[in-house]
Amino acid sequence: MERFVRTAAGTSTKSYRQEDEDIPLSGEIQGKGDIMALWTLQSHTMLETHNSQCPGVILEHASDDTVSERTIDAYVDDADNYADAPETNDADEAITRLQTSAQVWADIVAATGGLMTFHKCNWQILVFTAVGGYVLYRSRTKFQDREIYLRNHKGLRSKIEYKAHTAANKGLGVMLCPTGDQKAEFTRRLQQTRESVARIATSSLNITETYLTLKTSLTEDHLLFSYHQLHSPATEGTCNTD
Repeated sequence: MERFVRTAAGTSTKSYRQEDEDIPLSGEIQGKGDIMALWTLQSHTMLETHNSQCPGVILEHASDDTVSERTIDAYVDDADNYADAPETNDADEAITRLQTSAQVWADIVAATGGLMTFHKCNWQILVFTAVGGYVLYRSRTKFQDREIYLRNHKGLRSKIEYKAHTAANKGLGVMLCPTGDQKAEFTRRLQQTRESVARIATSSLNITETYLTLKTSLTEDHLLFSYHQLHSPATEGTCNTD
């Protein structure tokens, strides 16, 4: 298989491939022994570049001195950009900074030869307002004229889908909601559990096989992994199945 190198500067005129006299590899891409190191080098450079260009957010723990400063969370080909509004504490500033952060990341991806699938992207925002001594979420109607557009490497703009702050967003197999509401994730996992149990109940497994299936496939994969990813532990109200 012959391969060319493509970046924002164009496609190389020279190519590379596995030659007959080369040491046999398990694969040309994912099977190569150096692919993890090369991917780490590239992704680290991309993340550091983005971090130097975007302000990001500062997340402070509610009960101790833990502080997290970040501009983006990325895993393979998925990425979440973050922005806030430190000067005005208003939606307009946050949306503007978020668009800038997302555009910088799109440009970095394009520079390495990749492309952003804008139709799969979406943005969410938490905006608060003080009412009678309480802090409430502000509705979309208060900033409904604001949209986010991103351009690709050819300069074409795409409108990014807006999701309400109450909508769950699937990331790394987990349904996460900006408000911290875990109902969507719990409902999804409950349905998966019911489907798995139904399949096991109609299968021809002995007691040992049934136990191993429940422990490895159901308990560890469907439930434990999910709850390890949640930002806060499940509460009695969250786990109410009624």
